[in-house]
Amino acid sequence: MVVEPSWIVSLTEIAEKRGTWPVKLMLVGGENMSEKSRRHVEEIWKTDLYLTYGQTESFGSAGTECNRKNGYHLQELKFWFEIPEPDDQGHGEIVFTTLSRRVMPLLRYRTSDVARFMEGVCDCNLKSLRRISKIVGRCDEMVNCGLGNISPWMFERVLENVSGLAHDWQVLVTRPDLRDAIEIKVELLEGASQDKVERAIRTSLADLFPDMARNVSMGLCEMKVAVAGRGTLRTGRKLRSIVDLRKTLFRAEAAVPSASTA
Repeated sequence: MVVEPSWIVSLTEIAEKRGTWPVKLMLVGGENMSEKSRRHVEEIWKTDLYLTYGQTESFGSAGTECNRKNGYHLQELKFWFEIPEPDDQGHGEIVFTTLSRRVMPLLRYRTSDVARFMEGVCDCNLKSLRRISKIVGRCDEMVNCGLGNISPWMFERVLENVSGLAHDWQVLVTRPDLRDAIEIKVELLEGASQDKVERAIRTSLADLFPDMARNVSMGLCEMKVAVAGRGTLRTGRKLRSIVDLRKTLFRAEAAVPSASTA
């Protein structure tokens, strides 16, 4: 079965009630998928789920997991991959050049996807192919705010072990007054308690990212958890994990003429 993460998660919810059918394996791509969602899908369908990496510009898959499920093995016969400006942990924007394509060749194409090259050799049969990690975010989803430098992988970790959450979530960054505010929007499973979920999210943030929790307690950034109706966060095929609404606010303020100009 070749599917997108959001589609297979929705189908799995139906399969839990109506039953599944035999599936040899699943190839999933098109957007990121949390390990929590992967484990749930594999448990219900009793099969292995492998993630793939690619985009429209790569004409399909540019990398695929092996049975170790530890990073994407890159198709280096077709592409040359680079991370030109990695940070201290090796993360940076993935750039690729097509090697054999005659239609729409690309030279150092910037994907906006952020990952890192994985060290060491995989113990599968694809030892000669380099690997990249799972995508930790996109350049346009990495935001600096009063909470700190935030990106999707951080909230994926925070929410991963919180019980009662559905697959989709979204973080909004706003500035209602002189300081930034974070709104974590989540969808709940049936019977889940909003109060318990919010407490669990705050506890998870404090355990995993104490500096960020300290910024909230010091009043440098407001943070609240909001519950959205099931299926309402995803209005299109892909869901942006972090949305910086401050940019919209700044543009609106810049468009308003001042009193002196009037």
